[in-house]
Amino acid sequence: MAGRRDEHTVGAATRELFLRLTQRNQVLLREQLNLLDLMERREHDAEETAELFQLDHLATRLRRNVEKVVTLAGARPSRRWRRPVPLLDVARGAVAEVADYQRVLVAPHWPWHLAGPAVTDVIHLLAELVENALVFSPAQATVRMAGEHRPGGCAIVVTDDGPGLAPA
Repeated sequence: MAGRRDEHTVGAATRELFLRLTQRNQVLLREQLNLLDLMERREHDAEETAELFQLDHLATRLRRNVEKVVTLAGARPSRRWRRPVPLLDVARGAVAEVADYQRVLVAPHWPWHLAGPAVTDVIHLLAELVENALVFSPAQATVRMAGEHRPGGCAIVVTDDGPGLAPA
């Protein structure tokens, strides 16, 4: 029985260590993204700006993966909002976290806001849906995202030109 307890303690300590390392990576990624943003604002050469944007995009995608690990470990990612965020900004944030973001068209009119504490989770969920739509659509097809009025609120609709699901 004591061996099991020790095993459980070691397992919990290992999970805690991985969580702390992942949270440290979150901090480093936030610092990297802030630095890249500063460099992008200062840069005037179009080619250099494009390369900085590519680095920024890679770091943004990496942040999404790190935040998913933190969430799966049962903790909250450090990136949080306290106030409501325009749903259009949430949709754009999700698109920024996918590899083929250039193929995504986001409708311009979103009159809704999302409660701050839900923003990170919804960005991740939308990014997964958009990424799935991109993967299962023809390479040249556009994926569309729009907000639609629904009774009691709104729905976010992601539309692609993929084969769809079998009726079964």
